[in-house]
Amino acid sequence: SVIFFLCTLILSNTIFSNLHTLIDQQNRYTSYRAAVDGLQGEVFTSLYNPDEDSEARLLSAIEEVDSLTASIKKSFPYPQFLDNFVATQAYLATIRDYMDCPAKDREEKVRAYQQTQHIYEQTLNQYATTLPFEQTHLYNQMQRTADSWYAYELFIVLLFLLVILFTFIDTKRLIREIVTPIEILTAHAEYISGGNYQEIPDLS
Repeated sequence: SVIFFLCTLILSNTIFSNLHTLIDQQNRYTSYRAAVDGLQGEVFTSLYNPDEDSEARLLSAIEEVDSLTASIKKSFPYPQFLDNFVATQAYLATIRDYMDCPAKDREEKVRAYQQTQHIYEQTLNQYATTLPFEQTHLYNQMQRTADSWYAYELFIVLLFLLVILFTFIDTKRLIREIVTPIEILTAHAEYISGGNYQEIPDLS
């Protein structure tokens, strides 16, 4: 029972750990996607409907995306995600270039914005194509662990039933060995108590 409990605990922890990682990665990507969308929206607003806080909001949005990108890099420690990290950094660089364009040079500003839009779409597409592969890998790993868990539980149940069966057989034999002599002694005692002292029959 103790071994069964410990093995079940280990397997369940593995499954829940994979599940937690899967959910965590999805949440990180969702936050990243929302931040990037928000950043691109701020770029659009600063170009077509600017106000005195546009630059401050852009800088804040850049910092948020930069932080989330670093977080995703740690959460997805796989070579293919390094390309995504580099793509996001390139995207942020185009936005900084856009911010450096003189506000008076409208044509240059628009070209810089179009470049940010182009890199923005490439960056999101790269993440969108890479993320499902890793999540599928994690899901498959979790499914294999679950299958192993079910097979192990079936083995333990069968083993437990065999133990019960052998225990029942052994207990029955043990009871017979204990009870039979007692029954013989009781029969002898009853024979003697009836006044039969001359010969005690073999009651075994």
